[in-house]
Amino acid sequence: MHLGDHGSAAMSEPPLRVLGDRLRTARVEVARLRHDRAAAADMSVARERLLDALDAYVRGLERLGLPIPRTMRAEQRLYRKLYD
Repeated sequence: MHLGDHGSAAMSEPPLRVLGDRLRTARVEVARLRHDRAAAADMSVARERLLDALDAYVRGLERLGLPIPRTMRAEQRLYRKLYD
């Protein structure tokens, strides 16, 4: 990847704060649906959004050169095994 390509990709990514908000929202939605048996069909969509949000947040941390917490990596592995 060329430096110019990396820079343009980084600029198109949302700020880490926005990615964190999306991750929190996705976690809340999955937790809410866990307790609502009538919404079982929506759970797969919510889980997919959660994994997508988690992946995007990890990419955001990597993009900024920040460490990825071990618990977040473990959560990512777990969700990938369960939902992918």
